[in-house]
Amino acid sequence: MVASEILEHLYRPEDVIRKISETLKPDGLFMGSTPNAFSLANRIRLFMARPSKTALADPTHVHQFSHRELLSVLKKYFVDVKFIPMGRLGYLGKISPGLFSFSLVFRCNSPKYFKQELN
Repeated sequence: MVASEILEHLYRPEDVIRKISETLKPDGLFMGSTPNAFSLANRIRLFMARPSKTALADPTHVHQFSHRELLSVLKKYFVDVKFIPMGRLGYLGKISPGLFSFSLVFRCNSPKYFKQELN
């Protein structure tokens, strides 16, 4: 299952992540991405009073994630959570994805909770 650039449009993204973890099979994979509203570049843009150049300018983004917040929510429901650095400074995202990744691209394996199908 892939949820690309969807979570930031949801009022209750954690509910959706929980339902995905319950729906996936034990060997299932959940991948997706969300803009990193709190990257270093976006923080500088906000400091310079240029919010129109950030993810905050999109009125359909009802939830803004930081790397720490998204990691915390994903780890509640998945055993294995990895982030893939993206953006011009993506290589620095390996050091600090919260600061240098333009997008928070994630890959989650092994849901902690899943509902087994009844025969």
